[in-house]
Amino acid sequence: MQYMTMVRHSAFVALRSLMVALLALAGPALAQEDGFRQIKLSEDQVLGYIKVAPKLSKLFDRIDQAGDKPDPNLQKDLEALAKEGGYKSFDEMEVAVSNITFVMSGIDDQDGSFKEPMERLKEELEDTQADPDLKADEKKQLVQSIKDSMAQTPKLEHPENVQLVQKYFKQLTSLFE
Repeated sequence: MQYMTMVRHSAFVALRSLMVALLALAGPALAQEDGFRQIKLSEDQVLGYIKVAPKLSKLFDRIDQAGDKPDPNLQKDLEALAKEGGYKSFDEMEVAVSNITFVMSGIDDQDGSFKEPMERLKEELEDTQADPDLKADEKKQLVQSIKDSMAQTPKLEHPENVQLVQKYFKQLTSLFE
């Protein structure tokens, strides 16, 4: 159980880190906005992301290399990828993906049930703190990471997104394996 919690949290942190990197590439105006914006997802947005995610993952190295420095060629490639996924722009895709991953963070891998992401994080924190198999330094780092996530985790504004993401949950999780 604790191992799955660590894996789940690591995947969530990786997704969050990717979204931060993508936000930085999207431009200073978007990066300066307060937090992420919750939207009502459409099925087309979820399917569009599933369609382009493998190509997006191939751009990760370039995204990492760019850091927070604008790369016009990378931005052009990201815009083209977004359009291929049916989005009007990369900004629209980034907002949709943020919402998809937010909902995914509240879905249980085993039974597909949903709890508010904050509730999942609280459970994760309790499991991590109680795990005798974690080394002290790993535990401290993981606890801090979970607490940092908790400080940035809002309440879900669009409950209808849950059913939509649950419908495609297996396809979405397979994108990160």
